[in-house]
Amino acid sequence: MADQAKEDFLRNVLGVDIAALRQAASGDGAGANEPDISDDDKVIVINVEKPEFDDAYAAALQGVSGGSGKAEDATLRARAIAEEAVGTHAARIADLSQTERDALIDSYFKFFNDAIQGLAAGSEQPKAIVAKAHAMALASMKVQGAEVERLEWQKATLPQPKAANCELDRGKLRGPANHVLCKTHGHVIDTDIDMVIAHSAEEYAANQAGNAGGQGQGQAGSPAEGGGGNANEPDISDDDKVIVINVQKPEFDDAYAAALQGASGGSGKAEDVTTRARAIAEEAVATHATRIADLSQTERDALIDSYFKFFNDAIQGLASGSEQPKAIVSKAHAMALASMKVQGAEVERLEWQKATLPQPKAANCELDHGKLRGPANHVLCKTHGHVIDTDFDMVIAHSAEEYRASHP
Repeated sequence: MADQAKEDFLRNVLGVDIAALRQAASGDGAGANEPDISDDDKVIVINVEKPEFDDAYAAALQGVSGGSGKAEDATLRARAIAEEAVGTHAARIADLSQTERDALIDSYFKFFNDAIQGLAAGSEQPKAIVAKAHAMALASMKVQGAEVERLEWQKATLPQPKAANCELDRGKLRGPANHVLCKTHGHVIDTDIDMVIAHSAEEYAANQAGNAGGQGQGQAGSPAEGGGGNANEPDISDDDKVIVINVQKPEFDDAYAAALQGASGGSGKAEDVTTRARAIAEEAVATHATRIADLSQTERDALIDSYFKFFNDAIQGLASGSEQPKAIVSKAHAMALASMKVQGAEVERLEWQKATLPQPKAANCELDHGKLRGPANHVLCKTHGHVIDTDFDMVIAHSAEEYRASHP
């Protein structure tokens, strides 16, 4: 069929737009994989929608990958969640105040994707997952914003006037009716004089017991000397502020994020999940000193980053269960210490795999008798995986496989 006849057939019988076909083939206009959109829309796709899709997809994939389903099903579910995230972007961002958009947008997306990861492991539909993750992110931003203030109040000189944002939580203390726990900061307020009189319920109970049922700390009704502090800024030293900002707040943020990821996998309300994550993070901060004291000086100097990584990884896993924050933090600490030993031993094991042999065994070699076929003095090392001649305390093979090859 001649070219003209082909064109007539395509145009007249099949209804093909020959001009458009030629334009596409020549590269002019929009091709099959390049829709015709404005430059502004392209900017939005590249700089807003695509990054959001990528982050939400990665978070969802991590969550769904823990199941036993097919790889294709996992990727389809992750894609559907990510597309729902992109589709609701404008509506979700509209829920943030202008200040939150300007200063906390990175925190919002971090919390949002942490929650996506946890929720994706469940069976809820993408629309419900994204809605819950959004609610958790909003609640988490409020938690994050309040935490510096709460930590500073724990170090404040008392008594001093309560803050404007103190929220009374009545009925939580044994004592006079005017002594009330503050839900916002965890301290105790004497409502007769609007003064903070104890840093915590535990401190208040100890004060009450020490005074044999008498008046609690700070009952004099006036701030301690040099005290005062304004409505939202407790009076603490510069050194204490440094500790709050550089140690306690970062530890809270990391533990909270890990706990949020873990706790999000349940079927509870967003508020319950964020409350649980906050309680776990506060327990982590409160036990910081005693946990770090369990590390050797060498571990503190060289492996502290590894400790916190293992600790928060364990927090994430444990938070998905039903244990209380104190038990979760204690277990995570034990797991982190054990993981550091594994990590340290692995470097040594890998180095031994490259060692020139024979050479004297290491002081920490642990004999594992009965694992090799050969003379009784040829023994596998449980610590490093190499083979030792116990008559000479010498390493003679890098591995059981190498030993068998040389001792058929």
